[in-house]
Amino acid sequence: MLTNGLDLYMRSRVMGDYQARFCERFGVKFPLPTRQALSDTSFIAIPSGPLFKLFDQHHQVERLFRKVVERSYVDTINRLESLQFHSAEERYNLLIEKSSAVVREIPLKHIASYLGITQVSLSRIRSSIP
Repeated sequence: MLTNGLDLYMRSRVMGDYQARFCERFGVKFPLPTRQALSDTSFIAIPSGPLFKLFDQHHQVERLFRKVVERSYVDTINRLESLQFHSAEERYNLLIEKSSAVVREIPLKHIASYLGITQVSLSRIRSSIP
């Protein structure tokens, strides 16, 4: 939750997907909580020191991590481009196409925040869809 009382959701993940955070590796620190699970979730945290030792010992793990970073980068670029170049209605329709089950299961305030709009705007979009 942000200090002005608004929730902010940058990404959503669905069952079978993963989330990785490696900002600390690049010296980035976030003062705000960055994770919230809306359903039962498994979480594994590996400190960077042991992780990098694991990379040195097992290059397949290092390669897997590189692929995770690459996918995360592509997801971030796609998210930014969606916010810049698609209307709120287009973003909502894309979300329904990609994750219709998620849209049905999570509160509208989370969907609105993820789309970068208010709940009022989301209600207008939803009411305009036949």
